Amino acid sequence: MTTLFSVIALIAITNPTLVAVVTQPRILHGMANEDVVPGMFAKIHPSRRSPWVGLIFSGIVVATLLVVGTLVPKVEGAT
Repeated sequence: MTTLFSVIALIAITNPTLVAVVTQPRILHGMANEDVVPGMFAKIHPSRRSPWVGLIFSGIVVATLLVVGTLVPKVEGAT
């Protein structure tokens, strides 16, 4: 039963996480158009029409959180 609930939890978390990762660059783009965040986030890729600066920034944030989330428990266990 534990394995079944773990699989259900992983599937349930995947969709909201994917939505957050996909929409965040577009939210940054809209905020840049309203001058809420720096204007560099308003840049759009000419052929793909995607907010490429926001995609790179969001990727860096997600990667940083993954690294920190992996290292912090190891550091806490060592102290």
